[in-house]
Formats: sequence, structure tokens, C-alpha cells
Amino acid sequence: YTLLGVPDTGLLLLMSEEPDGVVQLVLLRTDGKVIRRRYIEVPQEEVVFRRLHLGHSGILVGLFGYSNGAAVHWWRTDAMLPYRR
Repeated sequence: YTLLGVPDTGLLLLMSEEPDGVVQLVLLRTDGKVIRRRYIEVPQEEVVFRRLHLGHSGILVGLFGYSNGAAVHWWRTDAMLPYRR
């Protein structure tokens, strides 16, 4: 697992790359209890550069570079949060 960040709720958002471009997102309390688990598709074919950023509000943004251009993707991971401040 890779730590993506800590949304405003104080929970941890982790990711694990699965086969076929699927990424498992796990929302975890600091005591290790899993709050939510979701799967998203993340572009991987022909990607030469990838940067993921988790904003304080829980929006996950990905910047992807290709040999012929770039793309930005975003995912509403804030919908995984059990509450919002």
C-alpha cells in the first residue's frame, strides 16, 4: 500500500495497484480499522509520467504524461468519507 494522503477528517487514504489498471483505495483510521474500500481505474498504458495528489477536501487528482501529450483525471474520493467538516 502507498499513502496518498490525509483528508481533513484525519483518516488515512491508501492505494494498492491491482492488475489491469485497477487501483484499490482504502480509507483507514489511525488504529488500523478499515472504514471504506473502493476500486477505481487509473490509466497505465503508454503513461511515461504519473503524479497523484489528494487535496484536503478528499478529491484525488492525477496528472498523466504521455509521449504525445498529457491528461488530468480526478476522482471524488471525498464521497468515501464518513463525515465532512
